[in-house]
Amino acid sequence: MTIVHSIQRGAAAALMIVSLGACGNSLGNVLGSVLGGGGAQSGQLAGTIRGVDSRSQQIAIQQSNGQTITVGYDSQTQVVYQNQNYSPTALENGDQVTARVQANGNSYYTDYVQVDQSVLAGRSMSLQVFRWYWIGGRVTSSAYVAKALQAWSRLTGRDSS
Repeated sequence: MTIVHSIQRGAAAALMIVSLGACGNSLGNVLGSVLGGGGAQSGQLAGTIRGVDSRSQQIAIQQSNGQTITVGYDSQTQVVYQNQNYSPTALENGDQVTARVQANGNSYYTDYVQVDQSVLAGRSMSLQVFRWYWIGGRVTSSAYVAKALQAWSRLTGRDSS
């Protein structure tokens, strides 16, 4: 088989994989036209918290395209930030989140919200909160890389703690 044939076959296989992925059911089509289509569906919703209504137990999440989706929650809904569990009422405007969303008809529900970036909000300003680590003279934002750097630092005798 010539190199040209190998390249053509590889390109055809890649095109088929991309086509199959594009045909898949995803939440990215604005929740399938906001998860439309009648029956129960589920997926992920990523965006920015625009409000939490504790009386009606609803969270407003604005997607990157500007559309705001309101999802319901209950006492079983988990909100996780840095491996700690919180109540949905702890969410603040501006928090960057990824929520697991289920739809049935025209209503949406989340049982799990991962806070990707938190915001500290005050009366006159809000601050974006980032976590970073300085280990052995190297800086990283990954807790896993920090642990590996810490272990390497101890193994090589450069532990500063």
